[in-house]
Amino acid sequence: MKRVPRRTDSFALALLVNAAVCVSCYERNHTLDEGSYQFTADEIIRDECAIYSGSTALWSGAMQIYGDLLRIKMDDRLYGIEAVGFFLIKEERFTADGSGGQVFAHANGVECLMTIINAHLDSTTDSERAFHGSTQVRYESDQIGCTCQFWARFSATLQ
Repeated sequence: MKRVPRRTDSFALALLVNAAVCVSCYERNHTLDEGSYQFTADEIIRDECAIYSGSTALWSGAMQIYGDLLRIKMDDRLYGIEAVGFFLIKEERFTADGSGGQVFAHANGVECLMTIINAHLDSTTDSERAFHGSTQVRYESDQIGCTCQFWARFSATLQ
């Protein structure tokens, strides 16, 4: 007896083809490698809180890339903030933002309870293992003298 294709078979095949097409939309199409990057200061533009220690090392972050989207999980030096962002269309430039809150940080030599810390990155890919850019980190607190900003130009290299 010959099997007659049912309507559900056609639907399942169409669904499978559609899923394969959607998955290909999220394929990695940028040259930057994923992994742990070390951020180093090239220039300190603004340091209202005197948080910069003088060392060139700023922080490190683990980067994951999903097509044009990316996620960078920062280390404890940037309070574990997870910055989420995107690559510009068909360019090797990206932007990312993240925030954290209710953490203690030193500002002007005083330990402050920061109600929120906002971090922003604008970056350009240099190679598969490096990028550079600028960052702005805003520290906000209810304590007097604790609200301030840190701005820097940085380079980041894959560790």
